[in-house]
Amino acid sequence: MPDFMKLLHNFIIVASSLIMLSCNNNKHIIFTPDKILEVRFGESVNTPFRTSQMIDTVIYVPLDSTCVLGKIDDIKIVNDKYYIIDKTSGRICVFSSSGNHIMTFSKKGHAHDEYITMADVDIAFNGDIHIYDSATRQILKYSDDGTYKSSVNINVFPEDFIVLDNGNYLFYTPVFHDETSCRGLWVSNENGEFIRQLATISDKFIFSGALGSRYFCKIGDDKYGLLGSEENSNIYTITKDSIYSTYRVNHGYSIPADIQERRVVDFKEDIGRLFIHLDYAESARWISYSATNLKNDLRYIYDKKQLVGYEISSYEDFWDDMFIGGVDLFIDGKVVSYLEPHAVLAVPPMHEKFPWINENSNPILAIGKLKD
Repeated sequence: MPDFMKLLHNFIIVASSLIMLSCNNNKHIIFTPDKILEVRFGESVNTPFRTSQMIDTVIYVPLDSTCVLGKIDDIKIVNDKYYIIDKTSGRICVFSSSGNHIMTFSKKGHAHDEYITMADVDIAFNGDIHIYDSATRQILKYSDDGTYKSSVNINVFPEDFIVLDNGNYLFYTPVFHDETSCRGLWVSNENGEFIRQLATISDKFIFSGALGSRYFCKIGDDKYGLLGSEENSNIYTITKDSIYSTYRVNHGYSIPADIQERRVVDFKEDIGRLFIHLDYAESARWISYSATNLKNDLRYIYDKKQLVGYEISSYEDFWDDMFIGGVDLFIDGKVVSYLEPHAVLAVPPMHEKFPWINENSNPILAIGKLKD
């Protein structure tokens, strides 16, 4: 009997943990946005768009080659440090604000303090490094010097996550895996225990583009933006106390029912019939959004202050007169991009500015201050 009671006790503990880690997706949460952003594939509106219309100044930060960079999947800026993330190799190179190499972080392996995959990364305000390992469905936490601290088990498959200043996590899980999938936006505590669902995706909408989109964006202190799924294309604003949808992107059509009901894209038959989110960035004044319908790509830039949208459908529509390299990533009121060595070598004024650059050099970070 004592052994049975012990077994029952352990079962209750495990079951309770699973309940705390599960989310309730039964009630569909509906948001009504304040403004519709109208975009159309193949159209150009208010172009050419010049990067000088949204950027005041640009500074360039050459990254020293102590850590030779491979693929750049993401860039984080925390406490005046640049974190250059290469998910494929499972490595993060950390540089100072002047571009000096500080640390190369890599803990790839099968030990308890290592990750098998670096599916996603976030850096907390105190410099702690959080790695989501999709192979083990864990988030591993390391200190700013790379020392292992703890691991958190989660029972979902987030496409993106962020660490809030209070230690809680925001997870976005748009991909349908099976009928038990927890899909949408939800918040957990620092132990991965479910707190509440913030936004949902209909069980009938199985399709998810998920071509490596960037979903979350930090707009300001304790204020985040989220690009929702292709179901309604809402753009959410999240604070510590609330969530609301200020904008919705309207492509002029909805994804057909036959595509909604399946996970896999038919790259031949679906051309021009669907749309897939590619990237999203937002600041206090600006929104940058890109998408594809597999036939055409578009970039849409919206000026919240002037209430003007710019639809960019070709290279001729976009003039990078500030030589920033791209407008895909906003961090704390700045556009963050990078210039590959061949791009610098191809532009004489830039090559004169950095005469020591060669094909084997690291990229140069380009940091543009967004206009308020």
